[in-house]
Amino acid sequence: MFSFTEFDAYILQKDATELPGNIRVNKNIQLLRDVWLCKKPDSACPSTHCYVTTSDEHFPLSHEHFNCWAAAMLKGTEHAMITKPPNHRLFDAIDTRGNITQEKLSPVLQHRLAALEPKSNTPQVSSPVINVTLGNDILGFAHTSMGPQLQMPQHKIETMNDSLLPMTHVPGEDMTIIDFCTRYDLGDMILKKLQDNSFRKARPLRFLTISALKEMGFVHGEIAELRDAVEQWSTLVRN
Repeated sequence: MFSFTEFDAYILQKDATELPGNIRVNKNIQLLRDVWLCKKPDSACPSTHCYVTTSDEHFPLSHEHFNCWAAAMLKGTEHAMITKPPNHRLFDAIDTRGNITQEKLSPVLQHRLAALEPKSNTPQVSSPVINVTLGNDILGFAHTSMGPQLQMPQHKIETMNDSLLPMTHVPGEDMTIIDFCTRYDLGDMILKKLQDNSFRKARPLRFLTISALKEMGFVHGEIAELRDAVEQWSTLVRN
């Protein structure tokens, strides 16, 4: 009869760690670590990985957070996504809108996050808004003085029609590409494809075309979601 040795225990442990569920959890952990790597220097943030809100609040992430988050992602997107933490006690400080409730943080985390807040208390003064009304005669004069209208070349029209940003809109506020995908509820695959093509901020999206998105591997449904998000993010220019 064979005796149960330390080697047998090692084999059983090794088999357990390589179960399909554990492999998927480990892959999710690595993906989460890549996405939520804190960009602040060590002197500004004590954690190497943070969940960052749209208002640039930092929530330090430990291995326990990553393990819980990665496991919840296996249950489906309604439970957790790479841009949405799970509904779990470890994440109680993050509300349904993705913001951090300071009162629910531990005293240690409150102290660490307080160190990240800007110290300046200088009030911001908004610039005055001046409205100028032009009469119809002035507008008419301007129209006639411009001379005959020039027709735009066909290839220019086709290029503008192919643009991801509608030609009637201007770009919205800049933010990280993670915040952009989170705010407009874009899926993990869209975020990954944008990051794989080195998109780190939202404003460069104004240079993208539908043709370029297809070359980047975006399918029709993803392109439609991205166009809808860009239209919401941008501002309509009214005549």
